Amino acid sequence: MAAHIVSLRTLAAFAVAALVYWSGALADAATVNIQRQPVVEVVTTVSGSPLESSSTVLDVYRSSFGEDRVVYEFAIPALPNGSSLSAANFSAMIAQLSATVAPATPSYPDVSFNGYAGDGVYSASDATVPFNSIGDTGSIVNNSTIGDPQSYSLNASYIQNLNTHSTHLGLMLYQQVSGQYVSYYRSGFYSSIPSLSSYPKLTLTATVPDSGTVHAKPLFDVLATAQSSGGFTLTDGDTNINTQYLPGIVDRRGILRYDLGAIPHGSTITSASITFDVNTITSSPGNFPQARIYGYTGGATVSATDAQQVGDLLGTSDPVTSLGTVTVNLDPSALQSLLASGDFVGLTVLGSANGQQFGFSTLESGFDTAPTLNVTYAPEPTSAAMLAGIGLPFLLKRRRKSAMRS
Repeated sequence: MAAHIVSLRTLAAFAVAALVYWSGALADAATVNIQRQPVVEVVTTVSGSPLESSSTVLDVYRSSFGEDRVVYEFAIPALPNGSSLSAANFSAMIAQLSATVAPATPSYPDVSFNGYAGDGVYSASDATVPFNSIGDTGSIVNNSTIGDPQSYSLNASYIQNLNTHSTHLGLMLYQQVSGQYVSYYRSGFYSSIPSLSSYPKLTLTATVPDSGTVHAKPLFDVLATAQSSGGFTLTDGDTNINTQYLPGIVDRRGILRYDLGAIPHGSTITSASITFDVNTITSSPGNFPQARIYGYTGGATVSATDAQQVGDLLGTSDPVTSLGTVTVNLDPSALQSLLASGDFVGLTVLGSANGQQFGFSTLESGFDTAPTLNVTYAPEPTSAAMLAGIGLPFLLKRRRKSAMRS
């Protein structure tokens, strides 16, 4: 029988090849924990009229004399292809509660967590959505201490499915036991105590590919119009954003915000683009619109100052000569630098430099046709020097990454 001789050089090459394989999406995955605080947080009457928003507590209460419900909405990140949302949890702090202690077994407030597709803005219909329980009930038990965090499990599968047609999770809290109530502290109540300042919050746990692609829809898409007196006014709710830039005459811009919190921390952005459903263009002989896309950091809400974020150019479209789907390539390294500051990325769509109009469909036109941010990522590359010194036993012990994004 012939002898098979394997050199150290061959083993080193095999180890490098194995590392490349183990770095791939098929061989490894990342566990990502995402925390979000509410962008909507109101107590309402059953009729849907919001009550005093400055109150430090939000009451969930029902009796023959009336009913108060609490409405929260949270931004939820776009999940990479092939992801699985394994857990979801809502946490808040109890401010007050009532209980029936006699004559029979003590009875405590029984809260139902009803889920719906939110939009990041409170409306009267949010308080009266059809009951769709997606969380624990009866979780408020004897010996609950006022001021301590209270945790409730939510239906992760519901939220994952919601991610396919909405960018926000809505929670409507309903008291099932008449005559009882529970109150939760509003955001900011514990602002002076860092360990408590993040309540209430939504925590999501997802298993995502190490290397993958995210097709994110905007948390909001808003038209910003320059005013002669200075600044911008915002218009939301239209099915179209029509940008145009004629300095001193017309300046209409689009403001978009995306949640990329499900991309594993430390990943490298390898490519990026944004896809529009273009429904309006103007042109003159030899002139077609070319949309300019600027990026900036921010949170989950919008303000008029976002329209002025035009310092970091991510990309410019080719001349747009027809309606329909248009994709604009973006600078992946510039997007990478924005993500270093947090999970949210803002985009300002500035009108064409030649004054031609460029209009596109919004979320209100349909989830599928809303501007889509496409981001491909991979694990952070390892230097050649490290690869040369890594042996196969290390590869076999490689653990899955875990990252906390907040």
